[in-house]
Amino acid sequence: MKIAAQFIGKFTRFITSSLSCFDRVIFKGHLRPLSYAQGLESFVDYTLGIRRKDFMAWAKRQSQRIFDHARHLAEQANCPFVYLQRRIRKEQLVQQFLRSHPIDQGLVCVLRCLEHCPSFRLTVGDGRPRFTPAKPKALVFYFYYLDPDLGLIHIRVPTLFLVGEHEVIYPAADAVQRLADAAPQIEAAIIPDAGHDLLIVQARLVNEKVLEFLTRPQADRSTP
Repeated sequence: MKIAAQFIGKFTRFITSSLSCFDRVIFKGHLRPLSYAQGLESFVDYTLGIRRKDFMAWAKRQSQRIFDHARHLAEQANCPFVYLQRRIRKEQLVQQFLRSHPIDQGLVCVLRCLEHCPSFRLTVGDGRPRFTPAKPKALVFYFYYLDPDLGLIHIRVPTLFLVGEHEVIYPAADAVQRLADAAPQIEAAIIPDAGHDLLIVQARLVNEKVLEFLTRPQADRSTP
């Protein structure tokens, strides 16, 4: 912004008006009940109903399902499924794919790489194992789409979108439909009798939706 201001100041007499905006918008979502140790322990103990020491094996199976699903979507779209072994500007690589295999819209490629992500490790606790925060490297997937309205967009998975029926920031039904048009691999659902507080007022239903999403056979998953 400093350089832009200097430029405008230097050439003010040649400029009628100026327009500034962000070059991108980033949306982030988190499963808040699972984002802290006590919440994860409650999920494992009561929702999954398994021993804490068995959770890591369960989580690895879900990770493999995500990998298989990402590869399947790339094969369906006949697009690259690439592992990045070093740091690289992803958007430049995606532009190369678009130049070599031009498309009007749809999935351009699926990139995967190792990144440090918030996670947990199982440690010795008082009478039973406990989960403690950790930040190991994990395999992350990036889905790059070419959208007719939004242009080149990417989505970092896994992604399940839940929205309260009475959300006041935006119409819930419109958000789900827009998401289905722009990124059909994301699963979305409207939670009834809830607004932005769906994790509180409909905690049981949200847990059921999350668990069902994680455990459902991949072939049975559908897009709204």
